Amino acid sequence: MTDVQKAIEILQNSVWTLVDDGLPEKDVKVLITAEGKTSGERIVKISAYTTSYYGFEYWMEPFRYFSDNYRVVAWRPLPEPYREPEE
Repeated sequence: MTDVQKAIEILQNSVWTLVDDGLPEKDVKVLITAEGKTSGERIVKISAYTTSYYGFEYWMEPFRYFSDNYRVVAWRPLPEPYREPEE
């Protein structure tokens, strides 16, 4: 992979996608920005968009009562983990 290709990939993975503009692949963990339904507070968590046994789609709850109090407004891919530089 060339340096230009690496730079393009980094930029593509660092852009937030609004939920209204599209959803991630099912069952793939992503970073989400969620907004408090009453407080307006914004938080960042890891979650995945999935389908239940009964067929309805939802965001997996990163903590208890998440869906009652927050709504997901944007998502982006998780960054690559740190790796030692190759010599």
